[in-house]
Amino acid sequence: MPPLLAVRGNVAALGLPAVAIVGARNASAAGVRFAERLARDLGAAGLAVVSGLARGIDAAAHRASLATGTIAVLAGGHDRLYPPEHAELAQAILAQGALVSEMPFGHEPRARDFPRRNRLISGVCAGVVVVEAARRSGSLITARFGLEQGREVFAVPGSPLDPRVIASNHDPRSPWDPMVDYAMMARNVRGFMSLLHCGKPVVCKVHGYCVAGGTDMALCSDLLVIAADAKIGYPPSRVWGSPTTALWAYRVGAQRAKRLLFTGDSLSGAEALEWGLAIEAPPPD
Repeated sequence: MPPLLAVRGNVAALGLPAVAIVGARNASAAGVRFAERLARDLGAAGLAVVSGLARGIDAAAHRASLATGTIAVLAGGHDRLYPPEHAELAQAILAQGALVSEMPFGHEPRARDFPRRNRLISGVCAGVVVVEAARRSGSLITARFGLEQGREVFAVPGSPLDPRVIASNHDPRSPWDPMVDYAMMARNVRGFMSLLHCGKPVVCKVHGYCVAGGTDMALCSDLLVIAADAKIGYPPSRVWGSPTTALWAYRVGAQRAKRLLFTGDSLSGAEALEWGLAIEAPPPD
């Protein structure tokens, strides 16, 4: 931590238990709504909400907790706010919350100042909540600092297809949490499992290389027609309990299901026909 901090506003806000909410600048509408709801709930519970006054998730968290106290950590001096369009928001924060900076007056924020600011965001908090973060984002820098400082770090899950939340959902360089992994897989599978509730027979046609979600569609359809040289399968699972495990065991047997789920081996169309998964495996065109 720095030897000196400059604080404007309600200094008592710094004495409250605090949680940081950080995330993407180009946040989705759903991400903004969640950040606002979380910030209001935390404020109502007596916690200060801390963020970096940036666009997107940061600004949403600050605005939603103005009445209960929010702390904005600045990358530049107090008279050099960034982004400048948040000057009005910064002024509103001063009523119940505070602006904090380790930089002297007149200091223009530079690129290298934002990671320095991020260590303060996590440092003054008991925990960090990441709402939508892409790889190599500033939000992940804050999360990493939080882990190094012994803080609790939370990730708000979202669509695995959205690059803003890929890092929050699953970062292979980080310790693996099987419940987070399971939840991510469950969200994907839920859409494909809706095929089981379709009022009409579902026929799936597969050609080429079809992995993960496409394989779930093949599993959940009533009839599968697959080219003999096509491939279906998954990346190797790290837990026997993925959302489709029971259905695979039912369709092809436990041993074959283990081979498909654990090893990462793909299944050819010819093998799918042999296993009884497909009704037809015509030769490639």
